[in-house]
Amino acid sequence: GNEALAADFTSTSATPADLTGLSVTLKTGRKYTFRMALRFSDSTAADGARFDFDGGTATATDFGVNCQVYDTALLLSQDTTALATDVVATTTTGASSIKCDGSFTVNAAGTFIVRAGQEAHSAGTLTVETGSYLHVVDTSFN
Repeated sequence: GNEALAADFTSTSATPADLTGLSVTLKTGRKYTFRMALRFSDSTAADGARFDFDGGTATATDFGVNCQVYDTALLLSQDTTALATDVVATTTTGASSIKCDGSFTVNAAGTFIVRAGQEAHSAGTLTVETGSYLHVVDTSFN
């Protein structure tokens, strides 16, 4: 499925919350690949940002993703093998983005939902911009 944010998402919490609109329903036993591209900023650079893939009800085997976080420079490149492992940028300055490419097999059907939050909250607001997207493709061969 192709999903994009229809409105800005905002957070003032270090606990990730579902990005409403970036949800795809998945089937048991199917292999999926995905690309996620989010544009974001935080009004307080030191509040940073965190993202994960643990908002839904689907469970996964062989989950793997590589993410890169940018502001005016590459801040972070991170691999993770768990839906619930946060990709964390401790500081982001100005217009930023995260781009992730991953794949997994669904163990139990359900939803696959991206989550976002601040790395630490002091006074700022994290904003994930309208049009940020999640593209999920069923790549099973049967």
